[in-house]
This record gives sequence, structure tokens and C-alpha cells, in this order.
Amino acid sequence: MRNDFLLIQRVLRSTNHSVPKSAIAKKVCDENEVGVLNKGRYIFTNIEVQQLRQIVISSTGMDPLHEDLSGERLDIASKTSDEKMAGGTVFGSLIQMARLGNLPININGIDTITPSGTLLSVMHDAVIDFKGIPAVVIIENGAPMINWHRMSLSGNLTGSLLVYRGHGENVNHVKELVKKASLDCPAYGYSDFDPCGIFISLKINPDTIVIPKNWRSIISDEAFMKAFNKYSIFNDQVDDMERLEAEHPEYLSEIVTGMRNKKVAITQEHLLVNDYELCLIGDISIFINDQ
Repeated sequence: MRNDFLLIQRVLRSTNHSVPKSAIAKKVCDENEVGVLNKGRYIFTNIEVQQLRQIVISSTGMDPLHEDLSGERLDIASKTSDEKMAGGTVFGSLIQMARLGNLPININGIDTITPSGTLLSVMHDAVIDFKGIPAVVIIENGAPMINWHRMSLSGNLTGSLLVYRGHGENVNHVKELVKKASLDCPAYGYSDFDPCGIFISLKINPDTIVIPKNWRSIISDEAFMKAFNKYSIFNDQVDDMERLEAEHPEYLSEIVTGMRNKKVAITQEHLLVNDYELCLIGDISIFINDQ
């Protein structure tokens, strides 16, 4: 019914009472015996428009001319008997986060810790106190986020707040979180160590990204590369590699060259299971003797 509601709402709010041809428009017209298809658009008479409006009001209790389906399921449940008319998923408004070392995350004025094997699910509009948090690390993949307690963070990443990048609607919520955090601490991206992953991380912070601390020795380890590097994925990312070579920040030059020469495509999961330590690219000079 949600799609029907939105289609009829569009008809009601359009100045000429018409909508482009589509599967849902055809369904509404066929089921209610209204509308005429003309030059790729369904056109409705004033009487048909009011007929559709009354059908929606009778079936949902909501007036599509004046009411919207914005909000979460509870918001929609307060207006109609069909709470599933709400868009998105039940957990789409939640942000997943954790912090290593039993360090607290202050949510709505209350300190909370995340023991190993747990994640904190936070409503997107919760008040998070970022003071005292050195950085927010946005993690691309779900498996490393679930196993965050196995991560090892070095240098300026020590004590960071780990946040899952998410999919769908919570991606936008995470973007808003990054904006809020920027008043007190920086945010960094941590993605797969491949051309596409570099671009994802740069979108979060173009000044620096999270990488494996010993990346030089990793990509020079023939046994590791043979066992874990995904050469087929690198080949699929040729366009990303070429764009990265053309557009990368100067500080990434050595990594970009190494990535091209070794055809590097290492997932976060393989970095995690092999216990590779992570750091900011700017911190590598601190650990140069470890390379």
C-alpha cells in the first residue's frame, strides 16, 4: 500500500494531475479503473483524483494530500493501522558502534562500555559526547565491525570510537554523526586495502586514511599475497586504479605506486585474521623501524 499511497499522493499534488508511465501507476489505474495513458503519462480527471484520495483515506485513515509517510514505524503506527507503510528498515535508524579497551562512550549523558563480542546500537538522533575521544573510525565492512575487539589500533587511533559505515538509510545517519563529531574530534575512513577502498576512505577524510601499519612488508610478502590478495578484485577495479593514479593526494603516492605494481586488493577481513596493526598514514613515521 505504501507505493500506492505515494503514487496517488503524487497525482494529487501535481498541477496537471498526471504521472509518468510506470508499473505502479498501471496497477493503480487498472485496480481502480481510472486514468488514461497518453504519450507516456497517466492523466486523471478531477473526479478520478478525488476518487483516489477517498480510497486512500478509507483504507489508511490518512489523507495523502496533506499527510506524509515520513518518520519511523512508530510514527506511522500513530496515524494508521498499517505501520509497515513506513519507509526503510526497522533498524535503519540505528548506528552501530564500539570502543576498545573498555573505554566509555557517553550517550545521552550516560557512560556506556562495549565488552568484547558486543556492539552498541544507538538511535541516529542520540546525543553523543565526543569530548575525550581522539578520533572516530568509520569501518566499511560488517565482519570486521562485529569482530572489532580483535582490532589493533596504533598512534593517534588509540582509544578511537569505531562506527560501522552501514548500508542504506543508516549510511546518511553516519554521515551526520561525522559532521557532529568534527566539532570535537576528527573522523577517518577504514576500508579494504584496494583502489576502491582508498576512495571510500578519502570521502570520509581526504587528509589521511587508516591503513595497515606494515603495509610495505605485507605487499612484499609473496606467501601472504598468494594466499590472501584478491587479484581478480584488483582487475575489476582497473578504472578506480587509474583514477586513483590521476587524482590521489601527494601523501598517498607511495601507496598508489605499490598498489599498482603489486596489484593489491586485500580485504579488511584478511587484515584482521592475520592480526595486522592499523594506523593513520601520517603515523607511519612513528613506527618506521617496524617496517
